[in-house]
Order: sequence, then structure tokens, then C-alpha cells
Amino acid sequence: MTLIIVIRTREAGRSLQNQTLAKELRHALIEFSVDKDEKKLLKRLRACPERLALEVGFSFIDLLRGDERAMIEASLRKTNLPNKILTDLRRGNVAQKIFAAEASLAFDGGNIRKALWRALDDRSPDVRLAAAISLARLRDIRALGLVFRLIGPQGHISRRMLKFFEAAFDQHDTEITHYAIDPEQSTNVRVCAVQALSQRTDYRFLALFSRLATNPSNEVAAAAIHALGKLGHPAAAKSIIGALSHPDWEVRARAVMAVGKIGLEDAADHLVALLQSDENWHVRFAAGRSLSKLGLVGNSTLQQLGSRSGLEAGEGVDLLVWRELAG
Repeated sequence: MTLIIVIRTREAGRSLQNQTLAKELRHALIEFSVDKDEKKLLKRLRACPERLALEVGFSFIDLLRGDERAMIEASLRKTNLPNKILTDLRRGNVAQKIFAAEASLAFDGGNIRKALWRALDDRSPDVRLAAAISLARLRDIRALGLVFRLIGPQGHISRRMLKFFEAAFDQHDTEITHYAIDPEQSTNVRVCAVQALSQRTDYRFLALFSRLATNPSNEVAAAAIHALGKLGHPAAAKSIIGALSHPDWEVRARAVMAVGKIGLEDAADHLVALLQSDENWHVRFAAGRSLSKLGLVGNSTLQQLGSRSGLEAGEGVDLLVWRELAG
């Protein structure tokens, strides 16, 4: 028992010391952004345990952009932290390898990229996926299909596949399109591909999203309808209105929200029917919200519904929707 108390006391003291060092390092990083005194910053960095310096330094620069970020990255490279990245990618546990792969973006160089490529052979799918995301962000992937295969089926079920496709979009949008439409791919891969393609307002994908809006997979169809709503193009009206009667509630809810986003006044009657009788409260709530976004047509309809329900005409959309959900 005495030994346990001693060990816990030492761990508590070490934790408190690390908290103090982390606070001081964050303060030094902020000061460096103002006074540009690199010697003072390097002294503070070298006074910290390498792992702590890496964690604090990377979390800080992750908030920065442009010249300010580049300046701090240049200072970090003058420490032993790049070697720490290489060591952790090779010998660390899973969590350390993942963090090292993410932090490697601040230490770009030939050895770092080679280490990331080696990490694609790691036993952990999470490590392989983290390395793939960083390589995509570094624009060091020529063959997306090769990296996709190296990530492997276990990695393909991760929601972080969205990050991978987003990072690879600028160089590999055509390949990502193929993953979205390929029926042999897992549902998660297809959904993440659709979501990645929808991050940009690119009308090239309008026909693709419209096609996928009737996909047999409810998840793929919901992602496609959501993407059509984000595009906001009136040409998507037919697909969106058709999805309002989809048997899956999530697809209906996505379609309802898309109606409000695009302002499809022709769908007002459909929204009224869903608000009044849909079996799912998410759909009913979204229908009320979307009606409120349809301008005069939608708001006059809501006022009429409110009057029938015993609400005063001026009580407002939010109260009507709230009462509908509460009832």
C-alpha cells in the first residue's frame, strides 16, 4: 500500500509539473508571435520533455495559418522534434503513431514523407489511415487507389475516411467520384466520398448527386440529398421533392431541409403534409423549419396552421414548431 501511495504521489507531481511546463510553453509561443525572439522560444522548447513540446507545439500551430504558422514551424524544425516524429512513427504505440502522423504536417521533409509511407504498412488500420490523410494533405499521393488499398477494409469503415477524401480532393476528385458510385464499395466509403465531393460548390456533381438520391442504400441516398441541398441549385428540385416521400425517415428529413435551403415553394404542400402527419418527429420539426424559410408562402401557411391549432397568427413559427414537437 505504501508503494502505491508513493507511485501515485510521484505521478501526481509529474502531472502538475507537465501542466506548468505546457502553460509556460503556450505563453512562450504567444510571445514569439509578437516579439519574434526565436532564441527564447527554442530555450523554452528544449526545456520541455519532447512529447510534451510536440503536443503543445502542434496544437498551437494547428490554430494558425499563413506566415505566422510557417514561422513557428521553422523554429520547431530547429529542435529535435522532427526526430521524435520519426521515432514515434516507427516505435510508438497506436495513439503515439497517430499523433505523430498528424503532427508530421509541421515537419514536412523527405524523411518525414518516407516514414509516412512506411506507416501505411502498420498493423493498425487507424495508423494507416492517419498516415494516408497526412500524405494527402502533403499532396504526396499519385495513385489514390494504391493508398486506398493499403488503408484496408478495417480502415474503410472509419468516419475518418471523409478526412482522407477531403484531403485528396484537389488532386483526385475523379477517383473519389468513382468510389461514390461503385456498388462494390462499403456504405461508409460511398457516403464519405459523397460528403467529400459536396464540400465544394461544384455543379459538376449535380447529376451524380441526383442519380445517387435514388440509391438503394438509405445512407447513400441521404448523403446525396444533403449534397443537393448544399449545392442549392434549382435543377435538383425534382430529386429533392421525390425524396420527400422516401420510406426512410433520414432521407425524408434531408430532403425537407434541402427544400428550405433552396427555397422550393412548389414543395410547400408536401411540407405541410409531413408537418401534420409524418411518423418521425425529426421530419416534422424539419418541415416546420423549412416552411418558415419559404418566404410569404411558407409563413402564411404556418399562420393558417397555427390558427387551426388555436395559436394566434402572430405567435411565430418557432412556437408553432415547438408545440407541434411537444404534442
